[in-house]
Amino acid sequence: MNKKILYVGGFELPDKNAAAHRVIANGKIFNKLGYEVDFLGITQNNKVDEFWKCKGKYQGFNYWTIPYPTNNSDWLNYVTSIKKLKKIIKKNNKKYSHIIIYNFPAIASIKLINYCKKKDIKLIADCTEWYGLNRYNLRRILKFLDSELRMRLINKKVDGVICISGFLADYYDNITNKIILPPLVDTNNKKWNINVNNNNNKLSFIYAGSPGSNKDRINLVIESLINVYNKKSNIEFNLVGLDENEYLEIYPEHKTEIKDIKKFTNFYGRISHEKVITLTKKSDFTIFFREKNKANMAGFPTKFVESFTCGTPVITNKTSDLKKYLKEGKNGFWIDVSNKKKINKKLLKITNLSSEKIEFMSNYTKGNNYFDYKNKVNLLEKFLNQISN
Repeated sequence: MNKKILYVGGFELPDKNAAAHRVIANGKIFNKLGYEVDFLGITQNNKVDEFWKCKGKYQGFNYWTIPYPTNNSDWLNYVTSIKKLKKIIKKNNKKYSHIIIYNFPAIASIKLINYCKKKDIKLIADCTEWYGLNRYNLRRILKFLDSELRMRLINKKVDGVICISGFLADYYDNITNKIILPPLVDTNNKKWNINVNNNNNKLSFIYAGSPGSNKDRINLVIESLINVYNKKSNIEFNLVGLDENEYLEIYPEHKTEIKDIKKFTNFYGRISHEKVITLTKKSDFTIFFREKNKANMAGFPTKFVESFTCGTPVITNKTSDLKKYLKEGKNGFWIDVSNKKKINKKLLKITNLSSEKIEFMSNYTKGNNYFDYKNKVNLLEKFLNQISN
């Protein structure tokens, strides 16, 4: 049997976004099951000559890239055409048994469904998001319509669906061939096993990610930490993903408070993934609050997975499938974000934890490899067998 997979989507290899980390971990499961896996992602470099040529290897996988669209013409081509995908397959004389589409544009997906039927290729959707409409500009509206078409129609016509959360699996309840795969990691990778020394005598919190108006409420975290700092000054907050100016662009209402915020907040901006992991390991808690909306219930925060893998407990609210993993007082704390007084009271209680309790929680978190990809090999094998039958 030909066991070759092409994984296609808007991930930036080798490791420039959360999507890239997800698909590489999933690729390792397929590898374990005897499949050769290739990747076709995107790049921010517009000057990609001869895109059909392999751009290199990453962790043993061949990968290709096409330029990220930068104008309306590029966008139209990106969301409606599969010509580049077909050219890569043809030029490299590839014969795939499966193609996996990661949040792939709807119109292009329709064309790919027809292509795969003609070539007798099994088509699988890796579904990790379902965005609502929170801004009313043309691009946002088109993205929303594309997402709705993909979620409500396209994903029901492929051979199988990989869901990142139980919310999505419940939506696709009538689909037989589906599986839940949260974001996964390779715990054998050396970056997860680097020992760090935390000689800081402050209680350290970290947020690492890309907050948005409809995603992570970093402003609410900081407003709560201001209150905590005013009562107990031995805390620090490491904010990764935004520098000070970027933060104030998103939350201009904090311009008058920025001096107070900087007393306990370190703005790191964008840094390498390895540095994010090191900072997370050095922190006592990861903290993030999310709106309880369709997008956040459908998705699954990679920062949660990475924090647990680092042995860093998490402070958050109940969204997605997090309740399956977070045990109150053992590997994290739940926060009721509907009430600021409750947030402040809970955070103050956390700052009064003994060093022994914090060490216990870190060790408990380290001791549970919930998200090691090797734990999902048998589950994915069963899923692939269902698709083949």
